[in-house]
Amino acid sequence: MANLKSLLVEAAAADPSERLPTYRDAIAAHGAAAITALEPWLADDRLAAFAVRTITRSATEARPEAIAVLTRHQLRATGKAREDLDFALESLGVKPRSTVAGPGALHVIPATAGEDWPGLRAEEFGRVAGTRWRSRDGRTSLAPLITASLRYKHPHFQSYPVERSPELHFALRERYQQGGEHGQGWRAAKLFVYAHALDSALAANPHVSAGLYVEKGDGGPEFGTVDDRWDWSFFVSALDDEHVRDELARAMVRHNLRLGDYVGDRFLPDGAVVGFVGTYDEGELVLRSAKGKEVGRGWDALVTRLRKLPKAEWHDFSIWTSWPAEEGIAAGRSFASDRLIPVLSSLASIYLDIVGPVLPRIASD
Repeated sequence: MANLKSLLVEAAAADPSERLPTYRDAIAAHGAAAITALEPWLADDRLAAFAVRTITRSATEARPEAIAVLTRHQLRATGKAREDLDFALESLGVKPRSTVAGPGALHVIPATAGEDWPGLRAEEFGRVAGTRWRSRDGRTSLAPLITASLRYKHPHFQSYPVERSPELHFALRERYQQGGEHGQGWRAAKLFVYAHALDSALAANPHVSAGLYVEKGDGGPEFGTVDDRWDWSFFVSALDDEHVRDELARAMVRHNLRLGDYVGDRFLPDGAVVGFVGTYDEGELVLRSAKGKEVGRGWDALVTRLRKLPKAEWHDFSIWTSWPAEEGIAAGRSFASDRLIPVLSSLASIYLDIVGPVLPRIASD
């Protein structure tokens, strides 16, 4: 086992995006000694989030000590730190200090939600006004049908309509709403359904798309450093895992998925692009530029390109498939069960591989 003191020195100096995946488990393995050493970090804004997650992981070896330290700091914490500590203690089975449901409470889907969803309508593509398919509770909404299905994968999936855009996100509420901060929706990975017009004119070439979306920030003041609040580094690290690669390859073949630069509506060809689109061809991942030139082959090539993206630039990365609007409309209500849910269910497994290392264990009760 690596020396605890050395690990702490290295972790404190590490890039925020690498700190959690590189050092959490190694430090947590030291149990009670790690908890004692990390307690001062809970008062440090730069290191507190890492300390909470590592102390929570240390509970495997020293549960009473972990609960005692987290509770001690919970009593004086506010804002994001309070949210982190509340969630960590809840995951360890400690009753929350308040029984009042806050903004992060899990939404209960009404029994009638989605039961009269008629399918997608032509007027819903490329616009928000007058549409109902994104509502969490609506009797004629698509969202609750998908959320209910995803909760078989994990009971804390929740839907999030995107402001002023015909888009719907699905994610674990603990991650998407972490800290009660509006900006966390950008930092978190999310499954999605879009009813986009893929060309600039709203009426041109409308499609419905389903997939997984991960963003990398630029380190600017609005959303901050790309640290462990962001899922980007956990996504890239997950792509090093053979299990995740195999799972994603199967999903790409089964659902005709692409990965890389999604273009449509607010996602512009000259926007926050990574510079390629990948397809799975004859048993191998192939990356091509917008002009169709091959720029890489295989999973290692993908990971290398993602790790070399400039830190000071924003980048969007999607894994998705699309259908013409006419197909979605003609299918009616069955489009949810026959097209959207199978794709999102497959990608939900990959999403959970990404966020799994970030979140403490979530009880299913």
